[in-house]
Formats: sequence, structure tokens, C-alpha cells
Amino acid sequence: MTDHIDNALLRHEETLVSVRDLARPIRMGDEKPRNKYHREIKPGVWVDVYDVLAAWAVDNPALQHLIKKSLQPGERGHKTREQDLADIVASAKRAQELEQ
Repeated sequence: MTDHIDNALLRHEETLVSVRDLARPIRMGDEKPRNKYHREIKPGVWVDVYDVLAAWAVDNPALQHLIKKSLQPGERGHKTREQDLADIVASAKRAQELEQ
């Protein structure tokens, strides 16, 4: 793991998870994302949306869907921005239903 990662902690209720444990190391020269969800958050530190969802313990599937769509509305190649925004609203409503 790269040495320059801060020892920042992410807190969700009683769970503490170190960013160092969540970041996926890449080999030198591997500068491309492994899939469309990977993003380089610091030089050489790649995470994907699923790492973020796990870090914050997002267990509601509708919220997971909402977060994933919110990060790239209209840029995933399937739907327009307007369609994704409508899906985000629908996912928020569904998340509320699942929480009741």
C-alpha cells in the first residue's frame, strides 16, 4: 500500500474503518481504472463505488443504487442525465419504503 495515504478514519455509527484498508493498491504503471467505477483519489490509490458503500456501511440496496447513479448521472452510457436524475428520485422514494 502506498505510504502517503493519510490514516484518516471513516466513522459510521460504531464502525471505524481505515482508508488504508479500503484502498486497492495498483501496480506501478497501472494507470487505468480496472472498471468504470474505479477512480484515483490520490496518486496510486484507486477505489470504486463499492469501496465507498462498504466504508459507510450503506446496506439499503435502493440507497446503494442512488449513490452509484448520483456519482455519474448521464455518463454511464445507458441513460441520459435527466433519466438518471429521475431514477435517483425513484430510488430515494424506494429507500424510504424499505426503511419503514
